[in-house]
Amino acid sequence: MEQKIIVLRERTRRTRHRSRKDVRARRRICGVLAALCFLLLLGVVGGMENGTMALGIGTVRVMGTGVAGVLLTWAAGGFRYAARP
Repeated sequence: MEQKIIVLRERTRRTRHRSRKDVRARRRICGVLAALCFLLLLGVVGGMENGTMALGIGTVRVMGTGVAGVLLTWAAGGFRYAARP
């Protein structure tokens, strides 16, 4: 009976950690979304420059897109620096 309990505990420990494939896929998706946020940010700023978008709405969109881009970059691991050897 004790052997079954030990086996069950080992299985729960293994399922707590995400596999490397899952982490890499999440980072890749977040990186692509962060790049799209940057392009959207450039489009909004260009619309404000050309006068096709109101300044108030453009400012709100720039701030929202910028915050989303920074958060997605953080989720993708963009702010993790490699240790110096």
